[in-house]
Amino acid sequence: MIKGIIFDMDGTILNTIDDIRNSVNYALRIKNLPEKSEDEIKLAVGNGAFKLIERVTPKSYTLEES
Repeated sequence: MIKGIIFDMDGTILNTIDDIRNSVNYALRIKNLPEKSEDEIKLAVGNGAFKLIERVTPKSYTLEES
């Protein structure tokens, strides 16, 4: 007997790339960092929020600067 089903809604059932892009660009904007295009955000998603931010910020940007 099946008791439940687990699936990934983001990118499968829902298209939330605009929301993700808006959120990331807001965070970048308040830190005076360059904003990213939808294509850049699409390339950066997929391994969690910390990895996303790591991928969209300059390599020289440190945690202490955040």
